[in-house]
Amino acid sequence: MSAPVSDLLQNLNPPQAEAVSYYGTPLLIVAGAGSGKTRVITHRIAWLAREVGIPLWQILAVTFTNKAAREMRERVCRLLGVADDPSLAISTFHSRCAAILRREADAAGLNRSFAILDDKDQETAIKKAMEAVGVDPKKVRPGQAQNFVNLAKMKLLTPDDCAAEFDNEEIPYAGIYKEYEELLKKNNSLDFEDLIFRSVLLFRDNEEVRARWQRKYQHILVDEFQDTNHSQFELIKLLVGDDRDICVVGDEDQSIYSWRGADVRNLLDFREVFEDCKVVRLEQNYRSSGNILNAASGVIANNTMRIGKTLWTESGEGDPLVFIGGRDDVEESDLVAAHIRGTMLNEGACASEIAVFYRSHGLSRAIEDGIRKLRIPYRIVGGTRFYDRAEIKNLLAFLRLAVQPTNDLAFERVVNIPSRGVGQKTLGEISAEAAIEQVSLFEATKRLLEADAVKGKARAGLCDFIAAVDGWHDKVAQNANTSEVLKSVLEETRYKTDGVGDPSSIDGARKLENIEEFENVISEFEMTENDHSLLSFLETMALDAQREEKDDRPKVSLMTVHNAKGLEFDYVFVIGLDNGLFPNSRTLDSPDQFEEERRLFYVALTRARKRLFLSRALRRMRHGQYDTMEPSTFLSELPEEMMSDGDRMKMGIGGLPSVDGFTPRAYPERSYGRTYGGGSRGRPSVPRGGGGRSFNVGDRVEHRIMGQGTITETSGRFGSQQVYVEFDDGRSQEFLVRFAPLQLIDG
Repeated sequence: MSAPVSDLLQNLNPPQAEAVSYYGTPLLIVAGAGSGKTRVITHRIAWLAREVGIPLWQILAVTFTNKAAREMRERVCRLLGVADDPSLAISTFHSRCAAILRREADAAGLNRSFAILDDKDQETAIKKAMEAVGVDPKKVRPGQAQNFVNLAKMKLLTPDDCAAEFDNEEIPYAGIYKEYEELLKKNNSLDFEDLIFRSVLLFRDNEEVRARWQRKYQHILVDEFQDTNHSQFELIKLLVGDDRDICVVGDEDQSIYSWRGADVRNLLDFREVFEDCKVVRLEQNYRSSGNILNAASGVIANNTMRIGKTLWTESGEGDPLVFIGGRDDVEESDLVAAHIRGTMLNEGACASEIAVFYRSHGLSRAIEDGIRKLRIPYRIVGGTRFYDRAEIKNLLAFLRLAVQPTNDLAFERVVNIPSRGVGQKTLGEISAEAAIEQVSLFEATKRLLEADAVKGKARAGLCDFIAAVDGWHDKVAQNANTSEVLKSVLEETRYKTDGVGDPSSIDGARKLENIEEFENVISEFEMTENDHSLLSFLETMALDAQREEKDDRPKVSLMTVHNAKGLEFDYVFVIGLDNGLFPNSRTLDSPDQFEEERRLFYVALTRARKRLFLSRALRRMRHGQYDTMEPSTFLSELPEEMMSDGDRMKMGIGGLPSVDGFTPRAYPERSYGRTYGGGSRGRPSVPRGGGGRSFNVGDRVEHRIMGQGTITETSGRFGSQQVYVEFDDGRSQEFLVRFAPLQLIDG
């Protein structure tokens, strides 16, 4: 008679049960997307405690976020039927190392009460170190030095190591690093990367301490192992020791964080470091339909840095992929928004079940505009709405000052951006003068400067600022185009260089990308409007920016693919699938980075449960003019049977003939137009950009590809009129008038 199956193995598929119950040699669990990874980890911890008999406090499980650690802890406690046990060692790498260093402070050469610097405090300390070694912050930005120090610690390099390796570098990074370490020591502080770095050095150099912690933890589990860096892997190897009681869980196809130190080779090389390790593959997917999995698997199979797996599902093929091709980024966004609305109306989808992914934050602007036109509630995940981003609000404030220098709110926002030496004391003096004389802050500043009441750096900065605003105001008075005024603002404030921080950092590059996208906003405005004045532009911005805030309605989620990791949605739209955008242009010359870009695309696809939409534009606005875009390499890597000839036409794949210089689109047979119980409703029509005639509800029109139909609804303004056409063959579709090949049929 066979032994009863433990309740911890019930409702697990065979590979999951094997991964939970295996014990003996090191274990590598290759967990595909949506394969129940967290379920397996938590069941394994409970199994080790209850079935193997390892005390909970001797099992160490590490992950990357406090949220993941809390969820894991709660699940284990539920499985074991216990309240939260403080001895349960489930935590992030950094919090566990902080506890170790405080416990072993004497051996580590630390004061037990050491402080931990956050990013801002670390940057301040880096600036002081740069000053101490005589490095000009205009030549080397503090963020660059900060990145150097952090990466050095991830690679377990001391200042002396860096001095030997980088002694020929023009910039004295090693000297900055050494001075920075002296500052930390003097202030009894560690930075974030020190927590792991100093723990590794402690275990390497002190055999007694290392042995004590190896005895403490009988078994170690590591979640998301593909995201570990060099120092984290070294830490794990030192803690495991000769007993090698270790289990790591990861997916090489979801390694997307090399830019912050993660090394996928840690997972790929695990079997070489632990030669007799057991490998269990979790390949059954519980999230996505068969078509979505086939698409993702077809693309990722082109990577060479893989252990390999084949995802499958019992949920059937599901709906086919939907391909959306816009003639430009505006039409792409309008079509995506129309499909979102169609998904909500025709399929009963809740907005919270829908997500739009993009490769970089700058792409959010166009899709935000498209969604707002249709009054679809949305939220930005892991970021800020485009027009609410600080760099965009700053530029709008500069432009408002150009129109109206007496705008105190705009003046106060940007008088010291970029830094002009205008501190709170000087601003207080300006405000006091304005209150006494009953004038604007701008006029009060002029009076104080004329009276020589402002001294030092602030005086020089304010003189330049006042002169710049007067110059911009003169341009406005001379009816200069909006783009001309913005060009002057950017040049005279040096905002692209001095206003974004370190342009080589992730944050600085993102801000610069947003500024360039704002330039595109103005270029599009001037292409579609007769009145190119700054006043007209600001009025348009004010009207377009009106959106529903602080409501509890379900919202469509907009986010970068990096922010989508770990999430899932019923309906996923991946936009901007053009070469140079996704894959990103910075990855094209590096095979390793290009493979990571492909992994990022794989992550995007595998977030979808029911339906997947892929979109691109045939041309995009770049620096005031349209650039023709090539379709993403990843689209051509999809399994051939997933794209029909019509799909290839609309995505511009295959060198098909063009219409008006652009590849023609074939539209989805599924209707995503608005129909209401057999009738239709419309809004007042708006003239085409350039003063052309308008389309009206009821007009008969002909589309050069789709044939004849009737307009059932109109919407939009300022040259962005949209129409909904019900075609005679039963299909319906939304169009942006200024690009659609629609002709009015007389009579």
